[in-house]
Amino acid sequence: MTTINFTKKRLFKGLDSSKGGPPHWTAFDLELVKRDVLLHLYTPLGSRVMLPGFGTTIWQKLFEPLTEEVLEEIKSEVDNVIRQEPRLQLISSEIFTFNNEQGIRVAITCNFRPQDVVETFFADFIANRNAELQANETQL
Repeated sequence: MTTINFTKKRLFKGLDSSKGGPPHWTAFDLELVKRDVLLHLYTPLGSRVMLPGFGTTIWQKLFEPLTEEVLEEIKSEVDNVIRQEPRLQLISSEIFTFNNEQGIRVAITCNFRPQDVVETFFADFIANRNAELQANETQL
């Protein structure tokens, strides 16, 4: 009797330190790509050694009045990060304020190109708090 393995082929494999260490450091495919994007968004611009252009200025903008102009700058920065990621195609991004404008939620909808899967995930930025990672696992 022949056994057929129907597991899907993984395209990308990498480390995900947000899971707390070995043996759970491995992330694959879309989950890995989302973590890479969130890492880029949550890293303050200029804070990475040897990578001064990596990151965003979103954290600094949280302490400015969140005018339409500032929110558009944040949206532009988010869109640029997504466009740098060759595994994703940006469909839309939206910026929401909450907590009396002490926080920003970015909703990002992308197509994961290798598998043609559309996914929406979120990045929350809250003044005076660490980044809160959230991912919506629902496929659209």
